[in-house]
Amino acid sequence: MPPACWLLVRSPPVEVLVVCHPAPQRRTGLASNPIILRDIDRGLVVRPQALFSCFYPRNIVRCAGALTKEPFSHQCSESSYMFKPHQLKWMGAVVLALAVSSCSVDAPTEASTSDDTTPIVRNGDLVPGQYIVAFNDYAVARKGEDLQALTHSARLELVKEAATGLTQKHALSAGAVKTVWGTAVQGVLMQLTDDQAAKLRQDPTVRYVEQDRWVTLPPFTVMGDADAQARPGGGGGGTQPAQETPWGITKVGGAVDATSSTVKAWIVDSGIDTDHPDLNVNKGLGRNYVTSGKSTVEDGNGHGTHVAGTVGAKNNSIGVVGVAAGITVIPMRVLSSSGSGQFSWSISAFDHIAANAASGDVVNYSVGPSSRYTLQSLDNAVTNVASKGIKVCLAAGNAADDCTYFSPARVNVANVYTIAAMNSSTAWASFSNYGGPVDYIEPGVGVKSTWLSGGYNTISGTSMASPHGCGIAAVGGFADGGTVSGVPAGTTTTWGKHN
Repeated sequence: MPPACWLLVRSPPVEVLVVCHPAPQRRTGLASNPIILRDIDRGLVVRPQALFSCFYPRNIVRCAGALTKEPFSHQCSESSYMFKPHQLKWMGAVVLALAVSSCSVDAPTEASTSDDTTPIVRNGDLVPGQYIVAFNDYAVARKGEDLQALTHSARLELVKEAATGLTQKHALSAGAVKTVWGTAVQGVLMQLTDDQAAKLRQDPTVRYVEQDRWVTLPPFTVMGDADAQARPGGGGGGTQPAQETPWGITKVGGAVDATSSTVKAWIVDSGIDTDHPDLNVNKGLGRNYVTSGKSTVEDGNGHGTHVAGTVGAKNNSIGVVGVAAGITVIPMRVLSSSGSGQFSWSISAFDHIAANAASGDVVNYSVGPSSRYTLQSLDNAVTNVASKGIKVCLAAGNAADDCTYFSPARVNVANVYTIAAMNSSTAWASFSNYGGPVDYIEPGVGVKSTWLSGGYNTISGTSMASPHGCGIAAVGGFADGGTVSGVPAGTTTTWGKHN
């Protein structure tokens, strides 16, 4: 039986450890004999106090090169396994040999309840051998054809033809083409060597070639809400909490009934808890693009469900209420249960939305890099979706940096809204990205919303600010709410509310 493991985090400054102990039922044993396996920069539960908090991880513990998948558990309560700051002094000195001796590759493992086999990656890691290849219009269109006038399926066929010609011309395997896009991006995802990619960049039919990257959700900042633990629900019975209106919903003008609205909200994220009693989910329209584990739109992470609740949790007697209360939310799953995904998966989601969403629909994309890098293909996908009259809200990012250098937050065209974060005092959130592309500042600190297993959780980030904007866009658009204090120079000071 592998040791039980916890993510332990102290802030400020943020220090991250994975700590394991073979006898998790003994709190004193855990405190006296931690085994530090590795640092990790994703899937974290962070408390604002200078203390440790506890989160029992899924699929993120690497032990001597082997992956130990522990089932997710909510048994680690808010008050459990707390450490005082002075105890950190000796933690970092624990010898690596202890980790190896206590967690060997040959140790028997339990059957995992997780279907997530996404590898452990850092935000921005290149996907080996995987390239996004976009075509010039003339390479795809037949003579006299207007590509924009064609159906999505017709464009897909033309892109397939162009890709076939490209592979034959360069003597590439027919299996090199992995995914075909027709609308959001006019191109394909290919398996190539670096040399092959370099040659394709010189081909006159090719607009650009760029290597695919991994994206990983930033750390969750849990604000100590007792409802952060999963609550029985979603068809599982149990008592639901009485409804409350989160401060952010009140701030932007309160909930608007969108139950009968024809507008749909497409949530491009980690999926949605489709059985959550506080959400109106259309999983039939949803899609899964995560290539590992089961093909499902169900959220195994929590992030997407939280976003969906801020956009449109029902105005009923339980839980919380969203900006566009009761709106239909559609799960477009592009992040695994561990919070990681390839940007090509997001492009596939935007391609599907471009082909199937109606003008006036809204999209929330609270996903992006944690350090400076850009992808032309992702920016193009967002731009092309917005050109169809679909309103796209983007999280500005949590790096406290200029979002001009981050995709897709830097996109600055009609129908695209890059959203930064503020707190309940209408003051700038220090973690938020800033800069010219920011359109509005919305509530992003201590935001309560829906969570896994019919539960509720309070977390922070521009990921939480963006869905406030998405809800506003769904119910009529933005109005000037006032001025945010402490905003970095060159950034709008305006927070938005609905009309």
